[in-house]
Amino acid sequence: MKTRMIAQVLMVVVLLAVAGTAQAQGLIPDIKFGKNNDVKLNIKGFADASFTQDLSGGKSDLLWNNFRPRLTLSIKDHWEIGTVINFADFQEPNGNWLRELYVGYRFANEKWKLSVGRIFVAAGYSTPAPFELETVNYPFSDPFDAYAWGVGLEGKWGKDWSLRVSVSGASDSVFSDDESWRRLEFSTRIEKGLEQGKIAVTVQASKDFLRLGTDFTWKPVKQFYLRTGLAYVDNTDDQTSNKIGAYVIGVYRPAQWFEFHSQLDGAADIQKSYYEWQKVKSDDGSMALERVERFTSDETNVVWTNGVSVYVGKGNVFSFTVDYETAVDGEKPDRLLARARFRF
Repeated sequence: MKTRMIAQVLMVVVLLAVAGTAQAQGLIPDIKFGKNNDVKLNIKGFADASFTQDLSGGKSDLLWNNFRPRLTLSIKDHWEIGTVINFADFQEPNGNWLRELYVGYRFANEKWKLSVGRIFVAAGYSTPAPFELETVNYPFSDPFDAYAWGVGLEGKWGKDWSLRVSVSGASDSVFSDDESWRRLEFSTRIEKGLEQGKIAVTVQASKDFLRLGTDFTWKPVKQFYLRTGLAYVDNTDDQTSNKIGAYVIGVYRPAQWFEFHSQLDGAADIQKSYYEWQKVKSDDGSMALERVERFTSDETNVVWTNGVSVYVGKGNVFSFTVDYETAVDGEKPDRLLARARFRF
């Protein structure tokens, strides 16, 4: 407990230092060196903390979610070495603090990049990056995992088309977990830019599951956009329910420094039946085996989130968000949430 308190105090100091640096400079300047300044180190990232209050009389939580710098070393515009570390995860036992550690190569046309190591897999792009997320929490209807050891290829072709493909180990494992290679996963995302938005299809597959998703963003005017996502999960385990989920969020920003957002998010289990052998006592007192039908979970949750965000500083370096989550259906409680976020 004492160690965690010290870590939280240090995190506050770091957050304030980052905020002061970011507000004074806007961005951390690139560091260039080498014979022709052809080696460049870029440092950027974000940090945030959140507060959650269960309004049904439950507990409240204050969490340091992220202090996540990204360091990218570019060599002669082709080779790239990158890492992302979340220092906030140092507080947790077996924390997943090493998010990315990869070597990348950009091909001659600079439209395609190959990455090897601990990567952000293709399926992770189905929702915005955490430093761009409007609501305090991610939509729980999104089933895709994001980080794994593997190889990835990404690039653009034609008019507004982009493709990401990755082959990796288990994306739900901590980076240091021996179980990271208990299965192989394949994920891909195809995206098409539109005149007023974009549309994409995402697939993540392994011997344990098939996850399918599609998302669409519509931005008819500068001040407003609408994003929606739909996903389906087919679990091969007979004792694990399949799932379907969807969300839609509308964001209105009447001024550069102020934003309204409203999100409806829902997910439902698709129940399965399976059979187990169970020992039962017969009429004569002897034990016998009986085949019994069981059912997987059939939980459904729908949450409506309404909130506001305030942005401060050059490039929206600081933001403060307050959300109210209303449980429309299911077991989730109504909650009040707040988040402070710095970008550098």
